[in-house]
Amino acid sequence: MKSKWGYMDTTGKMLIAPQFSDIGVLWNQEMLDRELRYYQSSY
Repeated sequence: MKSKWGYMDTTGKMLIAPQFSDIGVLWNQEMLDRELRYYQSSY
């Protein structure tokens, strides 16, 4: 699944483009939190 920042791998973790690798971990956590809130609110 293509996104603005990179690709989702098979585990659903974001693969960050190399220039964003330094913020990759922080970004992953932020996106994961947002996705969890989104999915929880959609049910």
